[in-house]
Amino acid sequence: MIHQDHLLKVVDAPTLEQIHAQTLRLLAETGVVFDSEEIVDLFKRKGAKVSGKRVYLSESMITAALETCPGCFTMTGRNGSAPVMWRKNSSLRTWCII
Repeated sequence: MIHQDHLLKVVDAPTLEQIHAQTLRLLAETGVVFDSEEIVDLFKRKGAKVSGKRVYLSESMITAALETCPGCFTMTGRNGSAPVMWRKNSSLRTWCII
C-alpha cells in the first residue's frame, strides 16, 4: 500500500492532467522523428501514421503501450549503485518510488 503522505508531490493533479493531454497532442500532431527505418516500419505495421522518418502516435496507441508496462520495476545508476524501485499507481496515473 502506498501512503499519500509518502509521495513527493511535484505538481497537482490538474497540472499533471494538462501535461498528459499536451503530451498526447504533441505526439499525435507533431510526431517523433526516428533515424531507424526498422523502428519506423515497426510503428507503421502497428498502425501509426508515418511520413518519411516522422511517426505520429495516437492517444489509443500511447494508452495501449502504457497498459503493457510492468506494475513494478527497479532503476539503477550506470555503475549499478543506488537502486530505486518504482510501482505503478493507477489512481494517480503515474509512477511512485517505493
